Amino acid sequence: GGWKWDGTLAMQSGISVIDGEGVRRGIVASSGVSATVELFVVQNGSSSDRGGGILNNGSLTLNSSVVSHNTADGGGGGIFNAGGTITLNNSTVSDNAAGNSGGGIDGNGTLTLNSSTVSGNTSSAGGGIYVWHNGTATVTLNSSTVNANTAGQGGGIHSGGGSLTVVTVILRNSILAGNTSNLDKGPDCSGAIVSLGYNLLGNTSGCSFIKEIGDLTDVNANLGPLSGFPGYHPLLSGSPAIDAGNPDGCLGSAGPLTTDQRGLARFGRCDIGAYEAQSSKTTTVPSILPGHQLTFTIAAQNGDIHVADFRITDTLPLSLTYGDNSLSAASGSYGHRNGVITWTGSIAAGKVVSITFGATVSPAMPLSAFLVNSAVISGG
Repeated sequence: GGWKWDGTLAMQSGISVIDGEGVRRGIVASSGVSATVELFVVQNGSSSDRGGGILNNGSLTLNSSVVSHNTADGGGGGIFNAGGTITLNNSTVSDNAAGNSGGGIDGNGTLTLNSSTVSGNTSSAGGGIYVWHNGTATVTLNSSTVNANTAGQGGGIHSGGGSLTVVTVILRNSILAGNTSNLDKGPDCSGAIVSLGYNLLGNTSGCSFIKEIGDLTDVNANLGPLSGFPGYHPLLSGSPAIDAGNPDGCLGSAGPLTTDQRGLARFGRCDIGAYEAQSSKTTTVPSILPGHQLTFTIAAQNGDIHVADFRITDTLPLSLTYGDNSLSAASGSYGHRNGVITWTGSIAAGKVVSITFGATVSPAMPLSAFLVNSAVISGG
């Protein structure tokens, strides 16, 4: 069963599904083969050995594809890389299971993830990704997210199985958080992880990780559940990953990553991980006191389709009083009435609208209270 090719293969014709039952029903790539697939779903494959969804020892590139719900009795429930080269761009490996190692991805050789997600996979070691021996193994995650995976050891990533000659697991501008070790042996990682900066690592216990510039460690990533196609974990409001990426821009294996996993634009200072939050609201001070004057900025970036009726509405809480004549914007129609601030207008694909206004905190607001001001963005 499965697919096997002996030359160069490129598949790019809408969404296709490789859906199997029983013994291997997935992709099998032989040495010397170069393959690129786009908008593919590899699911429900199984193997009594390795690579329930994909077994590779050639060169394989997955673009905007999904490898999900595959199983292997040995290693690599979703993907087994037998010394080949695999590149995942804007893709997802989710909800796969292995009896031994690498619920999502297992093997050696070269593995590169650009703006991709590994989520919900399970195994005994390396729930998301397991890296093992036979010469050299290099795994690089660029602006990617590894979350909600489970294993006995190394819930997210296990680095260093067998008699490795050289193994390198590299994180750059990526999230490795919210994974689980049911044996309390490295919930997010076990083994050595190398940082190129601007990563978020939820729990460093069980792995060797030296912080570099911009790294956030032992923090809650504040991610939402897996959503969309290919699946991604959105950054919830208040996530420390928002605007915490490399200020010089996110980089992938082929240069700057100007869009996130969904293909929506990275803007401002990019976020850490595969997902770029498409709106933000900030104040000019980190804390406030009764009677303080604040300046709010609400910024929203459109996606990839022109929107003729884009709307922003901010109903101020009772603890805030709008500052007269303080509202400004570079375009559109905007105004204030009875504590409600509005903006309407058209916004071109990929463009940003930003409005600014002032407000005063009520003198009667108790100390140590929280002030919550939420804006609604609609129409696009």
